[in-house]
Amino acid sequence: MKRNLKRELEAKTIEELKTELTKRKTILFELKFKLAQGQLKDVRLPGKTRNEIAVLKTIISKKEAEAPKKVEKS
Repeated sequence: MKRNLKRELEAKTIEELKTELTKRKTILFELKFKLAQGQLKDVRLPGKTRNEIAVLKTIISKKEAEAPKKVEKS
């Protein structure tokens, strides 16, 4: 994944990142079927997509950890 794309993802909100994550998971699902059927010309695409999913998950968890947590006072 290119650095510029990674920076763009870090600028997005958590909700936007989660929708992007679901899109990438759907794409990976479709790529796996195409690979199994022999219709996929670039066999490296599933691996690249898995890498993008991992980067997205990392950014989401980093943002969730940085988000201020609300502490209830009793």
